[in-house]
Amino acid sequence: TALMTMTMSVVREIRHVRKSVQVPQSVRCKVILEAPDPDMVNRLQEAHPLICQLAGLSDCEITSDMLSAPEGCAASVAEQIKIYLPLAGVIDMDRERKRLADRHGKLVGEMAHLYAKLANDSFVSNAPEAVVQKIRDQWAGLQADAEKIQEQLAVFGV
Repeated sequence: TALMTMTMSVVREIRHVRKSVQVPQSVRCKVILEAPDPDMVNRLQEAHPLICQLAGLSDCEITSDMLSAPEGCAASVAEQIKIYLPLAGVIDMDRERKRLADRHGKLVGEMAHLYAKLANDSFVSNAPEAVVQKIRDQWAGLQADAEKIQEQLAVFGV
């Protein structure tokens, strides 16, 4: 049914958000769901117990009239439903900020190393195209990872 599909999409995305900011599954936390209309709020209210159980939540606030995104939250969207996971008190914000910043620094260093290879005209012209393409692909992958970490750091105000 449509309700079950929506519920599973929301649960899947909550789990993804929790994992992305390293909230352990054992930690019961709260999320805020912002639905685009009152009808969807009613459907979410109906699925509330199941969402809490499957996503490992202590509470799930459901609204349709949030004025702005709450601060200090990891955020995502599923089925037009905005998902906010308040992080204060759930994880060690300073430790997570440092972990993400360290990881970002390592990625930037790796990207600089690969970029130096790609900027070397003699390497690019003499190396087999497959090797050059592999380095370009690695660089693109690192860049995508760095952008994701940058988005996560934005949650922490960095």
